Amino acid sequence: MIQDIQDNGKVTMALLGQKLDSLIAMENTHYNDLKSSIKEQGACITTLQNDRTEASVRIDELRSDVEKLETKSNTWSLLNSIAVVIASLFAAFSIRK
Repeated sequence: MIQDIQDNGKVTMALLGQKLDSLIAMENTHYNDLKSSIKEQGACITTLQNDRTEASVRIDELRSDVEKLETKSNTWSLLNSIAVVIASLFAAFSIRK
């Protein structure tokens, strides 16, 4: 390019056209790469959203299971307490005799 300027004192239109074509080709490549990246990121985001939804459903199921187990545990604690009271009454009446 420097040689062209020195030869005729100005840059030729053909040389400018070449440079513009080169820049346009590079821009098109970058644009296509960007489109591809955006598409891939969209797929990743969709996957993450689906995983999050599935995890939320599973967490809700586990919470429900924990509540059921707590209810069972409380029921057994109550039954054990009643059994202890009954056993204490039997023991108390046994001692009196």
